[in-house]
Amino acid sequence: MNISHYWGLLLVPAAIIYVALAMRQHHQIVGDTEIYRIPYAYTFLCFAGFVFFEILPFWKSIPSDAVSFVVYHVFFPLPFFVVWLRNLMYRVEVTGSKVVVGAFPRHQFDMHDIVDSDLTEGRAQVLTLRLRNGKKRYISGYIADFKPLAAKLVRQVGRID
Repeated sequence: MNISHYWGLLLVPAAIIYVALAMRQHHQIVGDTEIYRIPYAYTFLCFAGFVFFEILPFWKSIPSDAVSFVVYHVFFPLPFFVVWLRNLMYRVEVTGSKVVVGAFPRHQFDMHDIVDSDLTEGRAQVLTLRLRNGKKRYISGYIADFKPLAAKLVRQVGRID
């Protein structure tokens, strides 16, 4: 079956979904909690990569042996699936002086425990927070409204209230 004639039917709804996800609000304020997330458009791109590599064996004539099955259904799509799930779950929650960062292992700390911070500029921005107990926490620069959040957390460095 040749599905190349149906690309227009597949790409137009995908583009509409992508634009709709890009327009969603990513910085929410619920009560006294501020929630920062990675934009859903990035998440959708990872999910699209996962789906692409899952349907690829059915689209092209791939040999149907066990090695090809593992390569095309596990090795190629699995990284996209893991990144999609991480991006979907990753958030930074700021409630009063408490901060919760992460996706799968969520890390909670108090803003007063921030001893030092380092903001890495450029394409892959990262805010590195050093805590009083010697641990480091990294905040991804891909989250929406990263600059105001980084400024808010950097202002807390060394403050003891």
